[in-house]
Amino acid sequence: MAKPKSDRVARAEFDMSLVDGLVETLKGIAADVQADVIADMVKEGAKPIVRSIRARVRVQDGNLKKSIVAVVRKRKRKGTAIAVIGPESGGQYKGGKRLKKGHGQNDAAGPSRYAHLIEFGHVDRKGGRVKEFPFMRPGTAEGQATASAMMEVGFQKGMNRVLAKRTKKLLRQK
Repeated sequence: MAKPKSDRVARAEFDMSLVDGLVETLKGIAADVQADVIADMVKEGAKPIVRSIRARVRVQDGNLKKSIVAVVRKRKRKGTAIAVIGPESGGQYKGGKRLKKGHGQNDAAGPSRYAHLIEFGHVDRKGGRVKEFPFMRPGTAEGQATASAMMEVGFQKGMNRVLAKRTKKLLRQK
């Protein structure tokens, strides 16, 4: 694998030998169905990573911890899916609770705006160095161990969901 341009990016590499057989099973299926099943696999695989990242966040008021989510993006034409894990972009939190749009957001904190400062440390306004408290990189590394096993569970869920959806569609046509 090529060396990343920056060490400030959390990258996850998985032992795909556990799920290679599952992916081979999908080879003859339409790309949009593949994308649905793989999206469920990725969604389940991201859960232990999100859990381990949340466990490592230093809690001051709980805003950052609550904002850590996994968003799955499907590429139906290619039959692939990816999970983007991190603080929810644009989410506003106060007292560890997500605020609805327009409800007291003027004094709320957007965790995606300061998560990197906690992860990598920073210089405060007085010129002093604030120590780093990494949570994304170690949490990602810790969660990878169980992510591959959870992807197998996601495959089963995805296949069941797609089969149920297709069966329902066929029954409606008759």
